[in-house]
Amino acid sequence: MKAFFRTSIMLLIALVLCSCSATQPAGDSSKSEPSQNDTAAAESEDDTTGAFTGLPEKNATEQPGSVILMQEQSMQDFAKEHGSLLENGEMNVKIRSSEGHVPDDLEQTEQDGDDKEDFDAIIGSDDRFTVYETYQYPYSAIGLIEAHARCGCDWTATGFMVRPTILLTAAHAVWCEDHQQPLDYMTVYFGYQQNGNYTYRYSDYFDCWYGTSRPSEYRDWDFGIIRMHENVGDVVGWFGFQAESDKKLEDQTLRVAGYRDGVLKYDTGTVHVQNKRRMTYAIDAMAGNSGAPVFDYNSYTAKGIHVAERTDGTKNIGVRITQEVVDKIFEAEGTNAPTTEQLVVDPYDTGRDGYVLPYSSTYRYTRSDLSKLSVWGLYIARNEIPARHGYIFGRSDLKSYFGGKSWYRGTLTPEQFVSQEGILNSIEEANVNTILALERELGSSYAP
Repeated sequence: MKAFFRTSIMLLIALVLCSCSATQPAGDSSKSEPSQNDTAAAESEDDTTGAFTGLPEKNATEQPGSVILMQEQSMQDFAKEHGSLLENGEMNVKIRSSEGHVPDDLEQTEQDGDDKEDFDAIIGSDDRFTVYETYQYPYSAIGLIEAHARCGCDWTATGFMVRPTILLTAAHAVWCEDHQQPLDYMTVYFGYQQNGNYTYRYSDYFDCWYGTSRPSEYRDWDFGIIRMHENVGDVVGWFGFQAESDKKLEDQTLRVAGYRDGVLKYDTGTVHVQNKRRMTYAIDAMAGNSGAPVFDYNSYTAKGIHVAERTDGTKNIGVRITQEVVDKIFEAEGTNAPTTEQLVVDPYDTGRDGYVLPYSSTYRYTRSDLSKLSVWGLYIARNEIPARHGYIFGRSDLKSYFGGKSWYRGTLTPEQFVSQEGILNSIEEANVNTILALERELGSSYAP
């Protein structure tokens, strides 16, 4: 095989006259926000460099056998110029079990034999879509795992990047339950296609944690975390992830996308809470899909991991991303998960040196995270992302606010910003889109 693709996202920005004309001084502790009724005056200003509005909305229509086409550029040209990465490397896996942390009072609502992995569960007709542009985000962040255990068993599974070095998958994707043996080595292909081409291959050293060595018995803990020794996510992208409450997770429409026989397919459907660590859904799946993300396509935020199929063919099963899993991901990465208070800061409380969204380049914010912000706060947060890269604003309120920040350096006109390919990473682009969608839902006059 040979690698000949790499992520290169083309950012398309629409500039519109949408900002409020009232000036909001930086550091104003009065918290008196501009009135949305003042926008009429702003609309009359002759200013073509207004606020940053982010990516255009997707226009493609989903059809069976096709995939949503996103405004992204092929990775082929880059790889032709620079060659493939991580083609070789000796494998030295370190298996680290977190099984000892499973509580004694583990809730089990299913008995052995009620579900199993690697069972083809097409519920009714096969409604899955084939992903042909596997090199396009978010599908570029989903990996095809070829695993080999010390007992001699081989299998394939799916995993997905959630941090620059962290791949999330199922426990039974990193552990042979039949022989109670861990992985000996593995290769992960990103952007894999049937003709043998792929975006990126990782077959180097890695560390591994798993929730349980008996996933069929303790399905609630069927998760595996792999730490790679390269920043693979910086090349292929990574998903956001979130621990949802029962109330918020129930009846959400989510998507499962996984590999089978080298083909990436997805299906979308409604999920239901089974217990505090498990969800069920009538979303089609196949053998090899174990470890696939169960995610919100609009925000690219993973809410669970696909792990098993019911033998009666009525529903499939996913392990929820709980707070325990979130904490373990950050622990494996060697960092601490940011607290709710650290994730989002009111614009009036950021001071001269702070940010509204301190983690906007590495953390995929959810609507729940952003709910504490007013429409003014959302407006500032959306524009803060390009401001951190030197975007020059024409709106008086944005000039005033960001001009009062010690970190702001206006160096790029909107035209220059657009011309510099990939200036925002996939996380930043998703955050802009999430904020803008929320602004529009709230009827904010700051939103185009």
